[in-house]
Amino acid sequence: MSASHKVTLINCVVADFDPLRSNSMEHRATASKREIAFIDQGVDDLATLLAGIRADVEPILLSNDEAAPRQMARAVEGRNGLETIHVIAHGRSGEVSFGAGKLSGETIREHADDLAQLGRAAVKQ
Repeated sequence: MSASHKVTLINCVVADFDPLRSNSMEHRATASKREIAFIDQGVDDLATLLAGIRADVEPILLSNDEAAPRQMARAVEGRNGLETIHVIAHGRSGEVSFGAGKLSGETIREHADDLAQLGRAAVKQ
């Protein structure tokens, strides 16, 4: 059985709803989810992946236009108490590859503030 989701695409609206830009009741319900899955658009068989994500996980598709850590930090801004932050992308030893660039030991310092924002959102209350 597949789960039904409202999927957020950074910098674009998907499924007629973008929780990053809405104050609706639906946004508050989505924002109350305790798990987020950040998904690079370049992963194989994206439709099947999205269909298989549990209903209690908020899927957020990352754009290729901006560094992934910046997008992730913006998505969790103002949130706290996230139990799990999933990142689904391609990679290799020492590197996570996103459509907008890689995150590696060589690039991690330039994303330190954004990664710290993710850490703050994941701190349990």
